[in-house]
Amino acid sequence: RNKGKKVLIMMAWIDVENTHTDDVITYKVPLIKFEYQKEVIFDISSLNKKDLDILKLAIDTSKDTWYTDIELFFIGEDNCPNFGSDYDFKIAGNRLIGIDSRLKWYKEKDE
Repeated sequence: RNKGKKVLIMMAWIDVENTHTDDVITYKVPLIKFEYQKEVIFDISSLNKKDLDILKLAIDTSKDTWYTDIELFFIGEDNCPNFGSDYDFKIAGNRLIGIDSRLKWYKEKDE
């Protein structure tokens, strides 16, 4: 299908922050999909077990892990940050999926 053609892959940078230590780990991963104020999907297949465990900790919303989260993510060459706290994240297979948690508010605002 794409024989002989270069397929451009949009990259994204995900910043995971631990507020106890102020440590920030940045992961560079391929972006699968981004719909502004709706959904973002990252390909996390390149992350090793340790990094996947850190990412799982970052998206865990239980009281014991609130200090670690996805602080920001950047898409492509855009310097404008997207705030991780605006998204509810889950891992499905090799994908990190974020649904904008403000969707309900947007719908109410538009009505």
